[in-house]
Amino acid sequence: YTPKDGSEPFLADDDQYWLKGWYCNPNDKRLLVADRVCATNYGLNTGRKAGIVLTTLLWGGMAAGMIWLSALMLDMDFRPFSMTIQENRVTVDGGMYGAAFDVSDITDLELLDALPEGKRNRRNGAATSQYLLGKFTIAGYGDCRLFYYRESSPVIRIETEEYNVFFNTRDSQNTRGLYQELETRAAS
Repeated sequence: YTPKDGSEPFLADDDQYWLKGWYCNPNDKRLLVADRVCATNYGLNTGRKAGIVLTTLLWGGMAAGMIWLSALMLDMDFRPFSMTIQENRVTVDGGMYGAAFDVSDITDLELLDALPEGKRNRRNGAATSQYLLGKFTIAGYGDCRLFYYRESSPVIRIETEEYNVFFNTRDSQNTRGLYQELETRAAS
């Protein structure tokens, strides 16, 4: 390698600079260097302070991202679905996913024995062996928000002008109680 500043040339591809599996040459002023095996890939020169700082920031960012994503997934798996009805507002929470609407926005309300059969397309959310959570499209119902435990029944279907919400809890009595409260508020 011949530096542009006119200083003495040196062999940048020498084995001693690649001993750790990455490029580390404190004499090389370049921050980005072509990969030893594939010249279209570039890596950081960890022989420079900026290379070490950037490498540390990149690895730290990836580690933080994986921890954050793991926390979101754990929250989604262990936080139970909930529905709160305060005054005229209904709020459904399933961790990363939720729905909120006024009781006056409900156009139809029914208690079903199970989630309707038919083609379901998950647009955004989770479909596990235990639950369906997130934004789905269900044949005959269109745009839906699902907060549904597979092994539990019944399920509440709330239709609004924007979408349908299918909701249940693991406790059938709790689900029935929420349905009765919704029915009472929607009727008044």
